[in-house]
Amino acid sequence: MTSDKILEFIKQLDPENDKIVRMRAAIGLGNFGEEATKAIPALINTLKNDESSKVREHAAKALGEIAKKVPETSIPQKLVDSMLDDPSESVRLIAAEALGELGEKAIPALSIVMCSEADLGVLEKTIETLGKIVETIGSEHQELSQSMITEIITVVKKHTVESLHLAAIDAILKIGEPAIKPLLKIFREEASKDVKTVIEIIFEKLAQKLGYRNKAALIRTHDY
Repeated sequence: MTSDKILEFIKQLDPENDKIVRMRAAIGLGNFGEEATKAIPALINTLKNDESSKVREHAAKALGEIAKKVPETSIPQKLVDSMLDDPSESVRLIAAEALGELGEKAIPALSIVMCSEADLGVLEKTIETLGKIVETIGSEHQELSQSMITEIITVVKKHTVESLHLAAIDAILKIGEPAIKPLLKIFREEASKDVKTVIEIIFEKLAQKLGYRNKAALIRTHDY
């Protein structure tokens, strides 16, 4: 019965059907999660080609739900393609949120976005998503966290938008103490005033978070 319902939803994604029918089909497939793996090609096609942004949004959400428990799929890259190419801002942001649900396995795909010429809204959402992921994977992945710091600071250096800088600060704060030494290295090597300001704010907030008297005390403790 489940298999029959999934096949029915796949057929309902046909662009000849009404927009509401297609949207409900995408929602239905997402609700099946990993059971709907056979729907991946149809959902990817819908995400890429459906004329309705609402349908594409729900296709992105459904792909995220399916990919949570399905290893080695093309879904992360397809969501990145949507983040970079979809004309609808809402679809791009939903695709970023869907990637965030995939946890650590989404990081390589999100790194592609960080290195791209994506619009500022997508970059900001990508940074927020990376922050959420690194918060869940914990301090045992210090090398991974440090590579994220480098990517996030590179974006800060390229863009002077305050909201993006705030997202960067929040994301790096989620890394916590493992962020201090790589940030110290960047601070000493970096000439950009914006980057230095962002790092100083992070140090101040980390000092409060970790129980140091002030920023200087935090730096002294980790400067070796």
